[in-house]
Amino acid sequence: MSSSTSSVCCVLHPFISCMTTKRLPLCLTVSQIAELDAAAGVGNGKLVPHDAGVNSRWHLVGPPHMQRFLTFKPAADDDDDNGNDDDSDGEEDVGFALNGVAESLVGDPSFVKFIQAVTGCTLTHSRHAVRRFRPGLDYTVAHFGAISSDETLDMSLCFVGGDDAAWDDGELGGFECYMPADDASNARASAEVYTAEGEGVLSLSAAFNSLNLVKRGANTLKFTKYGSLAPAACLSSLFYSFRVSGISAAWLLLVAGIFLQSFCYQNESVC
Repeated sequence: MSSSTSSVCCVLHPFISCMTTKRLPLCLTVSQIAELDAAAGVGNGKLVPHDAGVNSRWHLVGPPHMQRFLTFKPAADDDDDNGNDDDSDGEEDVGFALNGVAESLVGDPSFVKFIQAVTGCTLTHSRHAVRRFRPGLDYTVAHFGAISSDETLDMSLCFVGGDDAAWDDGELGGFECYMPADDASNARASAEVYTAEGEGVLSLSAAFNSLNLVKRGANTLKFTKYGSLAPAACLSSLFYSFRVSGISAAWLLLVAGIFLQSFCYQNESVC
């Protein structure tokens, strides 16, 4: 659990258990993600064109002075052929898996109630995207135009290739960063200079099978750090942004309880 003057977060890791994956269209391992990315022509430390991995389902998002990554949108005929066509080359498995989670898990009203109970937020509206950040290519930039005047709840289910420890120190990039921006000039400056120790800065490293929940204050900048070429596979995520109406003071106590329970589970000899 981390906090700043403008944002508070809770990280659930690992999030989807082996029992859960039996009931969801998601069964991915680190090695499988690396293999799928290699089939798509991305990863493995190789310089690739900006349109690498782009096809009828993975679409390039821009403009490049603000952001660049791929987003997944199933084709109109996927329900008929299950995505098996000449354009797939096998790499859509990651997209279909995360899109299935959006429909089967996040689309379940009981899951939304769970998120509301954990965060203390009343969720009123949402938008989501299945995203793929390719090594050495993709990022989002903090800019004033993306700042919301309302509080939001960001939720990201993340899958990466490689060792989590390598991602944790930030050298591989791919981490999400939140920081306050009081006005347009501050927003532009924050987009150009990132200081991990800055006041109000919240930074979340990428990790395999990790769910990040961030209560994002109004007038808060957010960006995803440019990824290096080093990772063997892409950073794939299911991202949701919820509008909220009201937040309970009991939220921190609930999050602290989840954190303590997770700590005791992993450190039975201590607890």
